[in-house]
Amino acid sequence: MHNTPNKSEAESRSPRRKKCGERRTDRVERAGDLRIRLFGSLKVYSGKDELVIKIDGKVKLRDLLANLVKLEPSLSRAIEVDGRVKPGYLVFINDADYMVYQGLDTEVSDDDIITLMPISHGGSPRHV
Repeated sequence: MHNTPNKSEAESRSPRRKKCGERRTDRVERAGDLRIRLFGSLKVYSGKDELVIKIDGKVKLRDLLANLVKLEPSLSRAIEVDGRVKPGYLVFINDADYMVYQGLDTEVSDDDIITLMPISHGGSPRHV
């Protein structure tokens, strides 16, 4: 006889992706620290793979991105000074495109992880 775990046991072993605004339980950062992960050319030009900034409570994504450009000017490649995302770049909140929420009006908190990356992931040109 095969013994399969019940649903609650199986769910407790498999990681579940956090929804925007949902509290994380695996945090090691101090409360108030928001992580922004950088990939591709943003990582290269900033010289960093992650930024950690302090926020107080919830903030709109638009305001967060506008402030990021002031703190890290190299991000102006991807973000306008008013917080709009430039064409060719992706923004994720907890691994989901920010547009599946309320776009730039989405409220984020220190429990969220923001990811910025170019759509083009590189590679070498191939001539035919």
